[in-house]
Amino acid sequence: MRAISGSGDVMFVTDEAAPSGESTALQELMTGPASEAVERSIAAIMPDTHAKTIFTSGSTGKPKGVIQTQRMLTGVVAQHDAMYQHSERPLGTRSYLSWMPWSHVGGNNTLMADVLNDGACLYIDDGRPVPGQFGESIRNLHEISPSEFTSTPSFYSELVNAMEADPGLRDRFFSQLNHLSFGAAGLSEDVFRRLQALSVAATGQGIPIIAKYGTSETQGTFATPWPIEQTGPIGLPFAGNVVKLAPVVDSFEIRVKGLTVTPGYVNDPQATADAFDDEGFYRTGDAARLIDAEQPELGVVFDGRLSENFKLQSGTWVDVGNLRLALIAALDPLLMDAVILGEGEADVRALGWLRVADARALVGEALPLDLLVAHPLIHAHCAAALARCNAAAGGQSRQIAALRLLATPPGGDEIADKGYINQREVMRQRPDDVRAAYRGEGILPRA
Repeated sequence: MRAISGSGDVMFVTDEAAPSGESTALQELMTGPASEAVERSIAAIMPDTHAKTIFTSGSTGKPKGVIQTQRMLTGVVAQHDAMYQHSERPLGTRSYLSWMPWSHVGGNNTLMADVLNDGACLYIDDGRPVPGQFGESIRNLHEISPSEFTSTPSFYSELVNAMEADPGLRDRFFSQLNHLSFGAAGLSEDVFRRLQALSVAATGQGIPIIAKYGTSETQGTFATPWPIEQTGPIGLPFAGNVVKLAPVVDSFEIRVKGLTVTPGYVNDPQATADAFDDEGFYRTGDAARLIDAEQPELGVVFDGRLSENFKLQSGTWVDVGNLRLALIAALDPLLMDAVILGEGEADVRALGWLRVADARALVGEALPLDLLVAHPLIHAHCAAALARCNAAAGGQSRQIAALRLLATPPGGDEIADKGYINQREVMRQRPDDVRAAYRGEGILPRA
């Protein structure tokens, strides 16, 4: 931990000061008297004090510095304190493990709110749900049994494969776990079912799974106040915030104002003005719909990112979020994720990544990814699934004319800080694959 002093950086350590004298023991810091300057600094903190800045991921435009106020940070703590039943385990024995980057509001604010409320120890995971880095997360999970666990769907997709292959990892992961939660993107039904099956195998019962939705500008916006029984719902608004669903084209945009909503962006008054509507609601750019218009208390379902949607040559809008989820579900459990193509084109096509473990199980061999994407059994399975998906889809804007499987996994800026696939960045970085998909170099629907 570093704090800025008048003479420069001072590093605080948890046991004893470094011999060089360039650090201060934490115990010394905690027992020393507070100076008048410290007291004045604390007294100056008001609800609207600018506490810190978190930058947006840039997945839909240039990154912006989002003002995080004291009111927002304490509001998150209060919201989570009201929503969750605290662990009955003694203080000092509750553990969290997280790889989520601190540039992500989930890792920086909401996770810390849970740690504070639960009196828990936070272990920082240097792993990531990407090739070459996920092994570090597995090593850490062999050592740490978390009390609660929050991550992205991409992480859970990798984790279920690892736990199915390693019962010891499975049993340790679930041994102290109260619940799982996820956000950022949709968890597939396949991964949801496998997580529940693994929990039953480890403990004899299923594990409560909670869905969340939020942004850097709003913190947590929605959460399911009860364990979900299937994927899709993102719940009801957190206490202290007001949400409206505003009609935009043929969707309803999530707009928020209240306790945990930012006042704007650092040194960017134009972006701040553009971010709010005339009633003071923050425009998230994401869409949602009621599960049942006659029973709004059942909550909402995430309905995609408006900035990802596009028009075909015909002028018909393509709902990228829902079409992506439908494609992944149709190819369950083979497809890890997909990018929807077709802006200005005659039809919709897609790029996709295989779940390697499931693809190997289908072909019966531990083949490398470049051979799996060309394997006849994989192509036959995908072609039949595409045909079934299209038959049930309806109009042309909801059908996939071809799927091109990718032999290199997503990486770098193709994965947003929140863990989901940045659709437009993938298209920007892989123009040859986009062109190949429209030359017919992919899997065509075939019954």
